[in-house]
Amino acid sequence: QTESATEQSKIDEIIVTATKRETSLQDTSLSVSAISGADLGKLGITSFDQIMATVPGATVIEAGPGASRVSFRGIATGSNVVGNKTTSTYIDEFPLSLGDIDIKLVDMARLEVLKGPQGTLYGQSAMGGVMRYITNKPNFDAVSGGFDLTTESVADGETGYRGQGYINAPLSENLAVRAVFYQYDNAGFIDNLGTNTKDVNTEEVTGGRLALRWAISDQSEFNLLYLNQSQELGGGQGNDFQTASSTFTPVQDNSVPTDIRPPNLEDPTFRSNVNPSVDHDFEVLNAKLDVNFDGFDLSLMGATKERKRTIVFDAGLWFGIYDDITVSLDNKPSEFDTNTFEARLVSTDD
Repeated sequence: QTESATEQSKIDEIIVTATKRETSLQDTSLSVSAISGADLGKLGITSFDQIMATVPGATVIEAGPGASRVSFRGIATGSNVVGNKTTSTYIDEFPLSLGDIDIKLVDMARLEVLKGPQGTLYGQSAMGGVMRYITNKPNFDAVSGGFDLTTESVADGETGYRGQGYINAPLSENLAVRAVFYQYDNAGFIDNLGTNTKDVNTEEVTGGRLALRWAISDQSEFNLLYLNQSQELGGGQGNDFQTASSTFTPVQDNSVPTDIRPPNLEDPTFRSNVNPSVDHDFEVLNAKLDVNFDGFDLSLMGATKERKRTIVFDAGLWFGIYDDITVSLDNKPSEFDTNTFEARLVSTDD
């Protein structure tokens, strides 16, 4: 190669924190895949399942927005990865729980994927591996910001849009805030024959983050992160049911349909006596204090999180009711609250 071609082929060193220390990706003795936030933006990636196909050893089990799962190296407890998970998801240094991994990837520093088996550096459900969302931290340099707006039109479906942005503002020489916001209205394209409703598989997401960074001294720093996201799904998505299903002619005697046939993927449809829906709402508050001493670093971390989820779908088909009239609703609301605390000492010597 010529010298100019060699220079063009070089990339900047990638620093990861997979080992709880800042290390070069090339020198890290773990199987780590790292995707920078800049690359996520260039590719238009807003959800983890859009990028996992490029990660060796990663498998995404599709179950609709808000419910898809990922497993590494085939290590899973079941085909739909429910129950005892083997993969854990973190935002920065804080673990997320089941159902909260579909955080929209807006203003991210990078996405780190650690493939197991391991369980010493991370805790519960991390045997198969860990997926980490590393957010951009507030900086003290100057006011900055950005905004993106994308529109979409789906064949034989609706139109949709995505709006997202951020703003960074230093409040003093050692205090800064960073705010992230996003609003998605993703178009539907699957029709419900039971209610004669078109394009029911929509996805509406509203969310944002607010981060505070305080450099207390040269040896200590405090970071606070608040995250809130609301996700409304139509068409039976997000509850491990495949929406595009076989179609049939209803019968009145509650027997098995007589002309079951495979779905037409050029005109996807399904049949339900109601328009199913799933609502995910969760918020997270994370606080972290870092203090540097001679020979080791101390980190004190605490987090609180609340998640609410409601699933509504027609259970009539489970009982052989195909008349498009009888409605047997299964309404499953659930709430989840958790508090976590961690204290960590990391040596700085070799």
